[in-house]
Amino acid sequence: MSGSSFQILVTPPQGSREISIVFGDSSIVLRNISIPMRVEIRAPTTEREVMNDLFITVTTNDGIFGLRRGIKILSTYTAHLLNSTEVYLLGGRGSISIKVYNFGDLYSQISSVRMDLLGSKSEKIPLNFPIYYQIPPKSSVTISLPLDIPTGEYLGSIQLNLSDSVNRSYSLSLQSIRIISTSETPLSILTLISPEIPNVGDDVRLSLSLSSAIPLEKLLVNVSSAGMDPISDTSKFLLNISKEEVIRLEFSFRAKSVGPSQILISAYYLPKGYSTYRTAVKEVKIPIGNVEGIVYAEVNETNVRVGESVELKVRVEGVSGEVTIDFPRGISIIESQGAVRGNKVSVLAPADVRIVLSFNTTGNFTLPSFAIFNGTRALPINAVHVNVVGRSMNEKERSLRAKLAELNRRYKTLTEASSSLESSDRELLDKVSSLLRESENLINKGIYSDAEKSLREAENILSSLEERAYGYMSSLINFLMYFIIGAGFSSLLLIYRRLRKRRAVWK
Repeated sequence: MSGSSFQILVTPPQGSREISIVFGDSSIVLRNISIPMRVEIRAPTTEREVMNDLFITVTTNDGIFGLRRGIKILSTYTAHLLNSTEVYLLGGRGSISIKVYNFGDLYSQISSVRMDLLGSKSEKIPLNFPIYYQIPPKSSVTISLPLDIPTGEYLGSIQLNLSDSVNRSYSLSLQSIRIISTSETPLSILTLISPEIPNVGDDVRLSLSLSSAIPLEKLLVNVSSAGMDPISDTSKFLLNISKEEVIRLEFSFRAKSVGPSQILISAYYLPKGYSTYRTAVKEVKIPIGNVEGIVYAEVNETNVRVGESVELKVRVEGVSGEVTIDFPRGISIIESQGAVRGNKVSVLAPADVRIVLSFNTTGNFTLPSFAIFNGTRALPINAVHVNVVGRSMNEKERSLRAKLAELNRRYKTLTEASSSLESSDRELLDKVSSLLRESENLINKGIYSDAEKSLREAENILSSLEERAYGYMSSLINFLMYFIIGAGFSSLLLIYRRLRKRRAVWK
C-alpha cells in the first residue's frame, strides 16, 4: 500500500559477503550475515496504482548475482461512485454519492470537489462543491453532491482535492459519468379504445402502450371504470423495464349504461436508483350509446409548442338541441363562439363554430375529447390529434437556468451547515430562498433582466455566508491544532522534570 511498510525475508547464500536491496528511494546494505533476516522497507507515497522494481544484489566468494522483482503499490486514496455509471435525475434534481477511502496511516481531509458536465450539444456546466470532510486513517467517508440541472444528457467528470496531516496534496478523479436529466414524469401512457363508441352491452377493449425515458425497477398498472364493468384483470405488475422499452397491456370491460363513461389508469413505478415510488395517472373518456348525431373537427395546425394556440372548427350534425363539447386537461379556451364553462363549450346544434385553444403542457391531445347531447347522450366524434412539444429555450434563458441551478446547490450546502451560522445569517438564508423562487418565476415568465438582478443579489448573499461559514471551520481547526501541539509539549516537559528529580535522588 502506498506510504506503508512491508517486510522482505532475506536468506543469505553460502559464502555471502554483502547483500544490497534497492526499492525506489530506499536502499539497504547487509554485510557478513549468515542467518535469515527480515528487512522492513517503506513504500513511496503515490496518488495512483504503480509498479516499482525491487533490486537485490548479492556479492559472494564466487561472484556477484542479481535479482529483480516487480512490486505493485496501491494508491493511498481511492474514490468509488455509489450510483451506477448512469445517473438519472427526475425533474433535473437528484444527487451523486461518492465513497472516499483512506488506506494510509495519516489523517486526511477533502477540501473541495469539482464536477464538469458536457451536454449533448457541447454546452458546458461547471459545478463547484466547497465541502469539507475529514477521513481518519484506514477509514472512509461517503459524500453526497446535490444536482439541479436542465433537462438533457450529459457526460460528467469529478475531481476531488485532498490533503493529509503533513500538508501533502492529492487529487482523485472519476471519469465518464453519464447523467440523464429527464422531465418530472418519465413514463408515457398511450391508449386505444375499441370500439371507440360502444353500445350498452358491448365489450370494450383498452390497449395500453407504456414506455419510460429511464429504466424502471418495478411497475404496477391499475385500471378502474365508471359506467362499465371489468371482465378481465384490473392490474398488472412488471419488473426490470429497460429505457424506451415498449410495454403493451390489454384490459376488457362491458358497457352497462348510456351516457359518458371513463377509465382511470393509475401507474405506480420505481425508477432505477430511487427508493420511493412515483405515480402517473391518465383518464380516458368513453361515450356509451347509439345516437344519430355526429361531431366533426378540423384544426389549422397539428404540431405546436407549449403556449402556442390553434384554431379548431367544430361542426355538429344530425341532432337539434344543446351539445356540450369537452376538451382535455392542459388546454385553455382562448376564444369561442359558444358558451364557455371551464374546459367545456356549449353550442346549440346543428352548429358550425370556431374555437381558439392554447396548450399549457406537452402531450398528444385528441380534440375534442367528448360531446354530450342534451346532457345524457354521447355523440360520436370525428376528432383531430395535436402534438404539443416543450418551449424552445434561448441562450439567455439557458444561462439563467444554469446559474439558478448552481445557486440552488450552494444554498442547499449552506442549509446543511447552518448550525455554524448566526441567527441573523439564517434570516439571510431565508431571503436567499425567497430570491431563488422569485428568479425561477421570472425566468418562467420570460422577464430575464429582473431574474438576473434577483440571481445576482442571491449570489452576493451566498458568497458572504460561505465566507463566514468556512471562516468558522478554519478557526476551529486552527484551535484544535494549537491545542494538540500545546498538550504534547506540556507532557514532554513533565516527563523531563520527573527524570531529573529521579537522578537527584540516586545521587
